[in-house]
Amino acid sequence: MLSVIFLFYLFGWSIHFFAGLLWWSGLLQQKEYRLDRLHAHLNSLSGRQVILHLLPSLALVRPMTFKRPVKTLRVKLLLVSCLLFVTLSIYLLIPWLTAVPALVVGRLFVLPVLLYFFTPVVLLFLAIAMNGVVWLLTTYYLHRVRDLLRAKKVFIIGITGSFGKTTTKQLLAHVLAERGSVCTTPGSVNTALGIARYLLKNLGTAKTLVLEYAAYCPGEIARLTAVLPPDLAILTGLGKQHLELFGSQERIAQAKAELLEALPEKAKVYCVNESALKIVAAVKNHASLQVEKTWLAKGPKVTTAIIGDHYGNTIRAVRAVAQNFGLSEKQITTRLESFVPTEKWIRTRTTKSGTRIIDDGGTSNPDGFSAALQLLGQQVAPRKILLTSGIIDLGTESGKVHTKLAHEATAYVSEVWYLGEAGKQAFAKQFATTLFASRAEILQRIQTLSADTVVLVEGRMPQWLVKIL
Repeated sequence: MLSVIFLFYLFGWSIHFFAGLLWWSGLLQQKEYRLDRLHAHLNSLSGRQVILHLLPSLALVRPMTFKRPVKTLRVKLLLVSCLLFVTLSIYLLIPWLTAVPALVVGRLFVLPVLLYFFTPVVLLFLAIAMNGVVWLLTTYYLHRVRDLLRAKKVFIIGITGSFGKTTTKQLLAHVLAERGSVCTTPGSVNTALGIARYLLKNLGTAKTLVLEYAAYCPGEIARLTAVLPPDLAILTGLGKQHLELFGSQERIAQAKAELLEALPEKAKVYCVNESALKIVAAVKNHASLQVEKTWLAKGPKVTTAIIGDHYGNTIRAVRAVAQNFGLSEKQITTRLESFVPTEKWIRTRTTKSGTRIIDDGGTSNPDGFSAALQLLGQQVAPRKILLTSGIIDLGTESGKVHTKLAHEATAYVSEVWYLGEAGKQAFAKQFATTLFASRAEILQRIQTLSADTVVLVEGRMPQWLVKIL
């Protein structure tokens, strides 16, 4: 009888062990295996909820809450390494388990519990070890890219800012392709390793390179510009993204300004909006730069597939850069009109029930959130729903930012479906009776969707909701 009970006990803990292993590896992957981002997340209100996952429960293994990592080589190595480490640990613990015959059963019951709670620690140390390997690989690939670029004369356009880097990069690369081969990284590839590996495979005969330079701490952009120094820069703007990591907007501006420090003298800097000037001001010798305030520029109206008036500044900046490259107004307009937005842009679709979905999924930021709310307000529909998980990494500004957004939302939104913890209290104050935050409530509300409803998706949706909507 005892052996049967133990088998059921062991089976239950095994399920939780593997679920916990995948859940924690998924969290590490989401934070890009960076200890600073993980630490900042666990210190936030929403991050503290993660600690609850240390406690075994059925919620951990339910399909709706089960966090799965994306299948990449790095996460596979992490999982295999962890399983090998745990297997070795069990093997080494056999003498301890059998040392005292009277305590064997008790120790067998304790062992699965120890392994379950020890898993996050093992994953963390393995991630640290892998970060060291990644640093060495990054150095190796950057040296190879440097040697490659020495043999070619490539004009590099560097894009940085708190938001809008990927969309600006994609639109600019599309327009500049009118004058010849342009190389740019796919999606949000903006890390040193990702950029270096991509360029080694895909630079080809391109004479123009459009790159986005991102940073989570000072020095990261400088490391990349040492190998890929820009000839021209585009600043998308300065916001409060990753404020929790940097501590202040001044430090964010200084980190972004590393791109400008690498520019040649009298190089052109295109500012997409007024906040970008704060990045310029963070450069010691900014007087030697030719700053273009493109948000003030006027140009002919153009009809594009881009949804959202707030992308107007992006279009104006791209037009200004294209003119600098010698493209005519007709060429620029033709390329803008032929651009097809990707998943990084706002997109719309209609569900089987006739409900219109405005998808502003992906990484959310205060400026984009506000612009998306205004877009929702322009829609003609009696029922307007905001589906969001809030904005993370805002540090001490989180409450202030979410309170402002919640107040703005009252002018456009009839109900809110809230999926996260960051900012939930601020929205709950404004939408006391029309905020739905549990899975059960949201699933119930989904059943009421119809053709007279518009849903704005702001931020990432969990997989269980993606499948339904």
